[in-house]
Parts: sequence; C-alpha cells; structure tokens
Amino acid sequence: MTSLTGVVESQDGTIWVAGSQNDVATLARLEEGRWVQTSFPQLSSTFDLRSMYVTPDGSVWFGAYNPQEQKGQYGGVLVFRKVDGLWNHTHYHPAEGAPPSPYAVAQTKDGTGWSGQAGLRKFDGTRWMEVKEPSVLNTAWIQSLYADDVGGLWVGTRTHGVFYYDGKTWKQYTVQDGLPYNRVIDFAKDKKD
Repeated sequence: MTSLTGVVESQDGTIWVAGSQNDVATLARLEEGRWVQTSFPQLSSTFDLRSMYVTPDGSVWFGAYNPQEQKGQYGGVLVFRKVDGLWNHTHYHPAEGAPPSPYAVAQTKDGTGWSGQAGLRKFDGTRWMEVKEPSVLNTAWIQSLYADDVGGLWVGTRTHGVFYYDGKTWKQYTVQDGLPYNRVIDFAKDKKD
C-alpha cells in the first residue's frame, strides 16, 4: 500500500488497513499472521477516514473518497460481512442510491445504516434512501454521525447544528439552543460514572 488512510479493528479482532495502492482504493486485513490485500479500482483512489466504521452487527463499512468518473471510479460504500468464517463484501453503488463519497457512516440499534455527505441517506439492509424529513437534511452537508447506546442517531452538520433522531421524531439543536457553533465536525461520548 503506497498511502495509508486509517486502521480499524472488527469485532472478531481482525485488523483492517485502508488506503491507496498507486491511486486505487485498497484494503488489507490481517488473517492468521498474513496480510490479505484487495484493490477496488471502480470505487475511488482511496477511502475517507470518517466513513470507516464497525457496525454493532459486526459488519465493517468503508466509504469512497472523492471518486473521479473520468478515471472509471464511481464511489459508494463497501460493506464487509463475515459469513461461515470468510469475509465477503458488497459494493453499494451511487446508481443504487448509495452516497458517492460519504463523509460519515453509522448504524443504529435497529440495524438501519446511515450515511451523510450532501444530505442524509439511510440503508435498510437492501436499499439506500434519501431522508426526506426534516427537509433541511436533504441538502445539508453532513459532517458526522453518531449512533448512541439507546438507538438514537446524532447528525452533525456543516451549517445547521445538530439533529437527533430517536427512531420516531427529529429534534434540531442550534446556537439558539445553546450550541456553541452550528458547525459540528464530530461527536464523542463521555464516560458515565
């Protein structure tokens, strides 16, 4: 790998390295003391660190970074699942509704996958759909996503503050609600005593 984007560890202890090999998105995973490397030339030149995610169900997600169609790169999301001891992957393409270059991904306790960039999308395990309500999430730049322990989803935007989804309704928080700034880059959970 000629360029490294990031490292994640899946629930089974597998170490994943994401990056680029000669301008082609490439993943490597450590299996039985040996690195297994795979390149994805139709995805992008590399991966976005913000869209590397281990889901509660054990899947590992990787989002494309800045795909360029003139190079035959179409972006999307790779989802790896371990089935019968082997890692298999599915490439969800933008033509199927997947985000071309997701800034963030998350999965809530109900199994719904979420992705953000120019608007928020959700994934029901089969297909991607745009989130239509609240309407501002159709066009807002989504900077970060955080699935909390009770099944809710926190959405950080570039200019519209924070949105919280409890599984039924949305609530927006902005500077008018005491948020220090309407641009939210990331979320962090503090420890409970």
